[in-house]
Amino acid sequence: MPAPVDFDSFYQATRGRLLLQTYALTGDLPAARSAVREAYVSAWHHWRKVSRMPDPETWVRPHAWGSAQRRHQARIWHREKQLDDATIATFEALGKLTTNQRKALLLAELGGLSIAALAREIGLTDAAATTALETAQTTFAEQLDLPPEQITARLTALDERLADTQFARSTVIRRSGARRRRTHTAVAVAAAVALMLGAGALVHQSDSEIRSLGHSSDDTEPGPRLHPNDLLDKTAVTADLKPRTIAATTTSDNTSGSGRYALCQRDPFADPAGLGTLVRTFTLEGKPTANALQAAELSASPEASKAAYDRLRGWYMSCSEPRVQLLSTHELDGVGEEAMVLAMRAWQAPATTHLIAVSRTGSLLTSTTLTSTGPVKVKLGPVVSLISDAVTKLCTNKAGGTCVTDPVLRKVVPPPAEKARGMLQEIDLPPVTGVDLPWVGTKPTKATTNVAATRCDNTSFKGKQFASTRTRSFVVPGADLATSFGITETFGRLSSVKNARKMVEQVRAKMAKCEKDDLTTDVTRTVQRTTKKTELTIWRVDTEVSDKRTVTYLMAIMRRDDVVAQVGFIPDGSRNLPKGGFDALSVRALERLDNLATS
Repeated sequence: MPAPVDFDSFYQATRGRLLLQTYALTGDLPAARSAVREAYVSAWHHWRKVSRMPDPETWVRPHAWGSAQRRHQARIWHREKQLDDATIATFEALGKLTTNQRKALLLAELGGLSIAALAREIGLTDAAATTALETAQTTFAEQLDLPPEQITARLTALDERLADTQFARSTVIRRSGARRRRTHTAVAVAAAVALMLGAGALVHQSDSEIRSLGHSSDDTEPGPRLHPNDLLDKTAVTADLKPRTIAATTTSDNTSGSGRYALCQRDPFADPAGLGTLVRTFTLEGKPTANALQAAELSASPEASKAAYDRLRGWYMSCSEPRVQLLSTHELDGVGEEAMVLAMRAWQAPATTHLIAVSRTGSLLTSTTLTSTGPVKVKLGPVVSLISDAVTKLCTNKAGGTCVTDPVLRKVVPPPAEKARGMLQEIDLPPVTGVDLPWVGTKPTKATTNVAATRCDNTSFKGKQFASTRTRSFVVPGADLATSFGITETFGRLSSVKNARKMVEQVRAKMAKCEKDDLTTDVTRTVQRTTKKTELTIWRVDTEVSDKRTVTYLMAIMRRDDVVAQVGFIPDGSRNLPKGGFDALSVRALERLDNLATS
């Protein structure tokens, strides 16, 4: 049973600030009071799940805010005669902000949340959350002619309006939550009986008999629910994964243990304010060892589900797990409102290959994953079949939306990561032969020096012709490697496409005559590709530094529109990238430049 003392302490400690935050969000005190009470009733109803979260307040607050926004009347403060001019001015200033800007401001100033935390709660990337908060702070301060350091005090002053608030006792909140839990249990029992006895078995029961299983209909939460029958079953998975068969199946609501069931997953739930979660795992028979998994989350609205989809995608694109490589990224048309398919490999022994498909339909988010032991060949067909079948089932739920038409895979550029936008990420890098430690990237800085250049080209990214430049390196800390070992990427945006083309031509010209200028150096061009918008050339440079020692350098120059980038890698003897690894990495670096267009 959930512990009442823990809930009571949580309720006492958080209810005041939650009411203040909700009141500040809407300016409607009656709506805020009702919404906060309802949020705590729901929290006790789901306390077994909520209490296991690192910060239960991040579950309660979105429920309170969502409910208050649905209830409140626009600009109600104009009709409240008892409000002073300062309070009205505060609400007027808050009213100048968009919803996300207002949330960001309140979470930062009244909640003390970091950028990363408020971004997760609102459903934004860190970069978008930073922009929203900075805009909100500037606009709010300008509207009230305040210095920025007085914003918190101005918002906190709204608490004076709440001084007379009488909160319901925690026992009252828990009783309401318990009634709701019993009602839901009764509904589930009635559904199970109906399934056992046949669809018409309960038709002749009176309304009062059915209600006697639970309580008043006022306590029932209307709306859709997530049921185990909404998930894929053995028959569907077996058909999609022939000739593999299912050895075992488990289903949970993901409230026990760590709650992390997938590669790169940061939190138990992509939607921390979600209304329900189910996870089903299928253990496959045969070799290689493999399993399939489906997870589904029900959100309060399609907008919340969209935010959860973006957050889940962000987890993969900014994966912090060591030695994980993103092999390919596809969008999947014709499945739900949107869908993506990722191929990833975790190189930590034993190596595993993960094929991941994610889609959303209406207020439902679902993912299907195939995990196999070993660096097996990537075949996306089975995971596409699984996600298509999963959405076909879920879209019939009351919360569902678009179903499945004709699924079509399209290879796409990886979506932007949270940091170092437009540049290579740790998940782009292949493993180093003979090294079991992970790559670590440095923080991007202005390109005052360019370590990616070879002694043949000595390319510089300094000068007035560059609107902006960045450089970063990747090394393997703790490995017994030469100090020269590593990967470096440098890019710069030039004043025009013409100047960018000219820069690439100059590098190619220098590389072409390097052997003539330096008799100790051999230069081999391995790749050259040119399109209307892009260029890519890769070289291998071998330089004799002594009679017994030769240094090998791999270098690529690339262009996308007016941006030029250079990537360099120096191996350490046999500690090298896999065959073709640098070529693939250079192609990924060129793809990543496309992320700059979405910044």
